Amino acid sequence: MLKEKNSKLHVVHILPTLDIGGAEKFVLELTKYISEENIKQSILILKDKKAFASEVPEHVNLDVLDLSKVSYFKRIFVLKKYLKEISTDIVHTHLFGADLWGRLAAWLLKIPVVTTEHNINVAESSLRAYIKRLMHNFSQVYTAPSQAVAEYMFQVYRVRLEKIKVIRHGIDIKRFSNIKSNKFHNTIKLAIIGRLTEQKGHKVAIEALTYLSDTNVELDITGSGELKNDLQDYAKKIGVADKINWQEAVTKVEQAYDNADIVLMPSLWEGLGLVALEAMASERLVIASSVDGLKEIIKDGETGLLFQSQDALELSNVIKKSIDDKEKSYIISKNAREWTQKNVRVEDMAKKYQEIYLNLVDR
Repeated sequence: MLKEKNSKLHVVHILPTLDIGGAEKFVLELTKYISEENIKQSILILKDKKAFASEVPEHVNLDVLDLSKVSYFKRIFVLKKYLKEISTDIVHTHLFGADLWGRLAAWLLKIPVVTTEHNINVAESSLRAYIKRLMHNFSQVYTAPSQAVAEYMFQVYRVRLEKIKVIRHGIDIKRFSNIKSNKFHNTIKLAIIGRLTEQKGHKVAIEALTYLSDTNVELDITGSGELKNDLQDYAKKIGVADKINWQEAVTKVEQAYDNADIVLMPSLWEGLGLVALEAMASERLVIASSVDGLKEIIKDGETGLLFQSQDALELSNVIKKSIDDKEKSYIISKNAREWTQKNVRVEDMAKKYQEIYLNLVDR
């Protein structure tokens, strides 16, 4: 693709929605830090759900093309018309609906596509996985936030590893740098921040509370999702409901980290663990399950603590030890903050994506 020498490259990010979630947060951070000098950016969502709309950078256009109101047979052509009208140079797709319709429309227009796979999609339907396998050649470049996700893409979607660039998701370190170093409260504040879904393993943490009856702890659960009622019923059933505080999902998470002593990530599977990175940047002790991308960002005993996935008893023991040896916990938390400052700066991530965009066109 040949662009006029002085024209800006127009990159359009396509997502199903702009609701609260890791992929959505990633797009907002990326668009904020991509250079405006030679790249114009737009965000297109395919359904009118935009809890994060106020977080869209001023220089980035946000548009809604509600494909739920369009028949399946017309969606590709409606999207194709839109992308052509706004002079799109590169399509960057995120999550399944955007991966499907966005890539098909771009293919018709012969527009290059970057596709970011954000997670290990264990709960994904076999039909969706099959569609992704069929379309594995529709993207010129794939990116993954961890080696674990890259390997999953290779095994499940048959994307060649040499076609996948592993770029760890970055975070805006400045957002968390003002959170003071942790000094444990008299009542230890445990926290889980994230969607209330099977993947996040909330039940493991709730069960762990049954082994902490002689420890002065509370668990703050921040998030929304389909499992909320089930999780609340489970907490009542096993007698720990009085130790749990429930809060709805928020776009500004800094206060949740500031309130916490220990952030739990009891995920059953996890592509990377954005919450873990944010908690580490906030100098909070992270205790996470030893799975997938979490193992890539947490060095056990140095930048966080790991436990065997789905083992509530082991999780409770790790929590007890971290409380009993607060000095070691403080050192680990400090190490974690220093590691994030060196390794997960969003500015570094943005530069890598900018290189991908510019290398896709002849400028």
